[in-house]
Amino acid sequence: MLYGVDIFLSPPSREGKGSKGMIEKLARVQRQAAIHITGAMRTTATDILDAHADLLPFSLLVDKKCHDEATRLATLADEHPLYRHTIAAADATTHTPDRSPLHRLLNEAYAIFPSQFEDIKAVRLDPKWQSAIQTSIAPNKDGAIEAEKQNRDEIQVYSDGSLIEGGVGAAAVLFRHGNEKARLHKHLGRAEHHTVYEAELTGILLALQLIQNEPPHRSASIALDNVAAIQATKIARSTPGSYLVDAIHDKVEKEFGGRGRGRPTLRWVPGHVDIVGNERSDEEAKAAARGLTSMDTRFKKTFGDLNLPKTMETELDGPRSRNERRTQPTTPRARGGGGHRGATRLVQIRTAEQRQMAATLRSWLNTAPATGPNNS
Repeated sequence: MLYGVDIFLSPPSREGKGSKGMIEKLARVQRQAAIHITGAMRTTATDILDAHADLLPFSLLVDKKCHDEATRLATLADEHPLYRHTIAAADATTHTPDRSPLHRLLNEAYAIFPSQFEDIKAVRLDPKWQSAIQTSIAPNKDGAIEAEKQNRDEIQVYSDGSLIEGGVGAAAVLFRHGNEKARLHKHLGRAEHHTVYEAELTGILLALQLIQNEPPHRSASIALDNVAAIQATKIARSTPGSYLVDAIHDKVEKEFGGRGRGRPTLRWVPGHVDIVGNERSDEEAKAAARGLTSMDTRFKKTFGDLNLPKTMETELDGPRSRNERRTQPTTPRARGGGGHRGATRLVQIRTAEQRQMAATLRSWLNTAPATGPNNS
């Protein structure tokens, strides 16, 4: 029903703009579906139906779908056929009397500017691509701790990413022959625009820079406590944060592999188990998240943490939502041990008007042995 919604609907806004009439008409279709799902009475409020059927309110669903499409358009690579049109639509100087749906979506509804977002390519690497980065991930925590004790690399770098007090940062600490020698920090920005995963990948880049600054060496390794960041170096498909993984590969292939500068191994170490290097990188990453930085490079916003539009956040924290949480801390679910009929009657009991409550409850109790949750 919402296929191509960003073309034929304008998302609702706090200023009252948007395709309000069309959204209300389509919301009636979702309401009918919710009544059939829950078996509730037709006089039941739509908000209650949506809660029991585990459905988003329709206006928020439209908002979310439109916002998802806007962020996907903002992350198109420059070789994509729609890239040029997206840039033109997002440019505030291209106002015309006949605004296109793309212009309304990017410029008026969400004020999303593609230049501020990372590019996510449709095809990132050749299908025959093989990663040149060596990795070591122990099968369990004890194995990782033992591998850390046995590690004899001349240079050992520990990196980490952190989110604290609303900020995101990354850091790397270098040890040579067991002695701490250098460290780097990078403050990425606010948590609304960046993720810890992005910070972990940035930490690897900082670690590579520290190793590159060192004199020739026999062996080097980079240890971090995030398995996903290590595994990302083996993945060929495009994902949020891929531009950082590509930067890691470029640096490894260009700067490492020659005499006296072997390619470092990425190792997994468990966090918070009193590994000195990991604890130090954790401390420095928290300092970076609070604002400490060693470089001025700007990072683009990632797509992965931008799927909740502001109107939805406002609605979820609005007065109606707060009042509902005060009387019902958890969202009700039409679940029980009595199958669909039992779930339907539970919904009817919760939502029936006061004058209907007694009759509905008596009817349910009379058939409880056959359909009630105690008989499952």
